[in-house]
Amino acid sequence: MFEKLFNKVSNCKFKQAESTLCVMCCHVLEKNTPILSVAHDMEDIWQFFCGADGHEYNDIRIVTLSEVTEIDSCINELSEIPLGAGAIRASTEEAWRQYTLDVE
Repeated sequence: MFEKLFNKVSNCKFKQAESTLCVMCCHVLEKNTPILSVAHDMEDIWQFFCGADGHEYNDIRIVTLSEVTEIDSCINELSEIPLGAGAIRASTEEAWRQYTLDVE
């Protein structure tokens, strides 16, 4: 049992450690919806959301980068997004469109 846990091969391509904590909405974590919105904020926090508006505090979960790439390995395409940037897509069949976050 422990061998599976400790000998697991990671597919995480991010520069940050696989154990880096990230923000994710419960809709993605519970696998009801795909990741459609990603942000790498100025505080170096990665955020992964379903793309819906109006998430509330209770919708937020804390996960690791490793968990994110296990849910959706194509997130690795975004591993080089700089601080203060993000990416969105309308569906999993569409390409990511990068943008700059509004910083106030």
